[in-house]
Amino acid sequence: MSKEALKLLGPQRGVDGVSKTVDNIHDKIATANTNITQVVTTAKKAMAGVSMNDVISMTPRECLIPLKRVMDALNAVKGVHPFVGLAVTAFEVLLNLEMKRRENDKRVSGILLKQADMMMALLQLDNIKDVDMRNEKGETVAGRLQTLIAEIRKDIEACGNVIDTYYKQKFLAKFLRAGSWEDKFIGFVSTFDKRKEEVKFALEIHVNIKMDIVADQVSSIDVKMDMLIHLFKDQTPEEKKLAAEVERLGGIEECMRSDGLLAKLVLDTGGKPSTSLIASVRTPVETLIEDHKAYFDVIIKAETKQIDNAIQRSMRRIISAIGDGPWKRIQDPDIRQVWKGMNAHSSVKARYLVLALHDHYLDQYENNSVHEGTLEVIPPSPTISHAESEATDAAVDTAFSREPPAEADKWCLQYLSIQNVSPIAEAIDDDVSGFIKIAEVNNFSNDKPEGISMLCWITFWAAGWAVEASIYHLRIEALVEKLLDIPVKPENSGSYAGYKYFLSWICWLLRSRSHATTDDPELIDLVRQHMTLQEKVITDSLTPAKWEIDGPETVSTLLGPERIEKYLYPALYLVLRYHYQVFSLCSKHVLDDREFVAASTTVFSVLRVCDERTRTLAASFEERRGVDYFKRFAGGLFNNWHTTNFYKIQFNDNDHPDCAQPFELAVNDRMDDPLEEIPELEIKQLHYGIVDTSSKLVESEDHKAYIDLYKKNIGLEMSLKTLDNADASKLSELSRIPESERVICQRIAATEFNKGGYHSWACNGCGMWPILGAHYQCIGCCIEAKIMDFDLCQNCVIQIPEETAFECSSHVSSHPMNRFPHPTGIATRIRSREKALEIVKELKKTPNTGFTCKGPCGKMDAHGTQFRCIQCDDYILCEDCISHEPNEGTGHRSTHVFTRFSGEPLSFSEKKEENEASDRERMAKIETVLDEVKERSVTQENLIKSLAEQLTKQENLVKSLSDALARVLGEKGESPSPNEKK
Repeated sequence: MSKEALKLLGPQRGVDGVSKTVDNIHDKIATANTNITQVVTTAKKAMAGVSMNDVISMTPRECLIPLKRVMDALNAVKGVHPFVGLAVTAFEVLLNLEMKRRENDKRVSGILLKQADMMMALLQLDNIKDVDMRNEKGETVAGRLQTLIAEIRKDIEACGNVIDTYYKQKFLAKFLRAGSWEDKFIGFVSTFDKRKEEVKFALEIHVNIKMDIVADQVSSIDVKMDMLIHLFKDQTPEEKKLAAEVERLGGIEECMRSDGLLAKLVLDTGGKPSTSLIASVRTPVETLIEDHKAYFDVIIKAETKQIDNAIQRSMRRIISAIGDGPWKRIQDPDIRQVWKGMNAHSSVKARYLVLALHDHYLDQYENNSVHEGTLEVIPPSPTISHAESEATDAAVDTAFSREPPAEADKWCLQYLSIQNVSPIAEAIDDDVSGFIKIAEVNNFSNDKPEGISMLCWITFWAAGWAVEASIYHLRIEALVEKLLDIPVKPENSGSYAGYKYFLSWICWLLRSRSHATTDDPELIDLVRQHMTLQEKVITDSLTPAKWEIDGPETVSTLLGPERIEKYLYPALYLVLRYHYQVFSLCSKHVLDDREFVAASTTVFSVLRVCDERTRTLAASFEERRGVDYFKRFAGGLFNNWHTTNFYKIQFNDNDHPDCAQPFELAVNDRMDDPLEEIPELEIKQLHYGIVDTSSKLVESEDHKAYIDLYKKNIGLEMSLKTLDNADASKLSELSRIPESERVICQRIAATEFNKGGYHSWACNGCGMWPILGAHYQCIGCCIEAKIMDFDLCQNCVIQIPEETAFECSSHVSSHPMNRFPHPTGIATRIRSREKALEIVKELKKTPNTGFTCKGPCGKMDAHGTQFRCIQCDDYILCEDCISHEPNEGTGHRSTHVFTRFSGEPLSFSEKKEENEASDRERMAKIETVLDEVKERSVTQENLIKSLAEQLTKQENLVKSLSDALARVLGEKGESPSPNEKK
């Protein structure tokens, strides 16, 4: 576009300032063309400098550096030739995803380098000024490349799906399937080579392109192919160690066939044996890739949307900033005027900005010139800084044109006060520096939902966010209690116990904040409006992904690049709400184990991002001594996480998050309505569905024998043992059963094994791990010896062996013990222990009288061993009836926990509370003494410092006197005697 044409875009007023701005635009376009060539040249040099030896010696992260140079060049070319955007954006998505990963794999970096090598061919478009020029056949470069660009995009996205699937596999699975993964990646190398040749051929149509320029990158193809092959053949130390172990066990094929060997390898690589993990190891790579495609498509769309949004924001900033000072880069007109009025440059102190915004909006409301329906045009400030002296010399500046503030928003002014500086600053100040930058202000403006004014948006973060967080906290706590109380089928109890482990950590995180409420109806309406809008955004993002977040790096892709605290509460609420819908089906159906894995991974991913945010804040707060910023930032949200880190293992008696009791709040503090009725989820809406427990075959004697042996083998393998020779031979003979029927038998055996119960605890008596069948936790050892985890299997609870696996001297047969029929989480164990302690205290007050068994025998005035349900009132079973299936019509369920009493008199140390009080007194005295010592130390330090200062002064005084004396004697022509010198 010519300079004259650009001038026509300005107002038809003949204003000199507009002409000057147009001149600036024209100059910037000329400069941009030069910059594109420079960026392309830089990218070519970066790629040309990558050799096989460099890649081998570099870290995976370092391998991505030249790719960023290529990406910058591709974006520059895309700005001139938009038709290449499909391929360029696809490549940018993959690069962004790789940059977000916490750990990178050099093999993946190698395949991305190969992609970049292909994309380099498109940089030759920088030499073409007119892609619509036709050759003698009437063809254009753009026309010939159009279809090819679409194919390149498909290839890049297909490669991205393979990469993402590869990353999602466990270390053992990737190692055992290394050959298949290598074939997939090497196959893409050939594809990218082919596409590069096709791009080269399409560019030959343009007569102005020299073929040696197009071909100058081809010579490195063979080297890079060899490089990628070498990366797959070269093993890491961990892989070499695993390879030696696999070879010792008989090789990959032998390990793949044996569940026992796979379970051992899982343990050797730091994992935990599970049927789902073993199944994933055996799943062909092609199947894994195909199953992951739908999810990866969702990730691509989400990341592409973020890239497009970033481009649009960048364009708006560029358009608004051309030819003017720093304030012109601010998008919101109100903040823009305040910024200029403050004479600010690139940043401003948060405190000053908040107070200036208050004064600005107050002036607008009190200004008599503001009338409803008028458009206000404010002339520029007469006070212009040196940096802005050449900004604008137009008679009227349209930079501040805006609608007057709505009268309905005037209530917001009360919240733009000095008391609310911190929450407003936290919402805008992304890097927690204390200074608000122009880019941060624009990010804050871009985050504003449609339908909410800027004044209301600032008010929301000043006071509304704290209220919203409290509402969601109450809802989340209620959901956690609902989730803990779901009566899942025994087949799913083990998997569900693993999921429930994370719930207590959620409560531990959220309970850092104090509860906030308000009686202001306008603020409540604003909060609810924001909740509705944000919940819709999150629901629209997570629904296509089936509410699964498969890693910490995916959190920002699906939920947005903002800081986690901005969407943590609604995201957790909606995720847990969906999980409640899913797991409520467990009372009627057996869910696929992958549902629990996906749910656990989702919650863990969010918590992992919270952990990383805490670390980032800790680094920012480290230099600010004297103030505990974690207690203030975001209302103290991350304080518990900072105090007791997620990965910290050692806790005091009641410091562990699993000890957290149900959340309680006074009724008059409950601003929110009770949790609404959550609709039941349809089975077809599940991600992985339910397990069909029907056998689908008529069981013969061989089938039954195979199921029994296979079930026995699962338990032995979990204990790192094997079948004896006789059973192993019998199982081998039964391999005559057709494979399709054996698969069904294996599924039945696994279901029955899960139903029987396996617990992730070791028996203190015989050492069985995991404990199979019922699992007992001693309450007596907890009371007397403060041993919280003394566990026995169902055999050792009757008679502990003479030679025990662990220390058992504190345990006696009269101790009451909690009986867990099925796997459960730590939180349930601790809560059950607390309830059992209450039962024990009550029984100690009464003599050992008889009981009525509620089981099939119905005995009255029974004596001896009894089992009391801690979830049901007065539900007691005798030793004979405990193993029978309960009549759930009475309200009692098979998953309920019992406390076992041996029938012997209960006798515990009566000095427990006295000892605890004594311990507290001693600790208090020690702390007092330490405080006194500390005070004395400070006093002594101050005294020493004061003495040192006095000595320094005296030395200076003596020196001054000595100098004076020397001058006096010098004037008299005398020299001081030795004594005088002293």
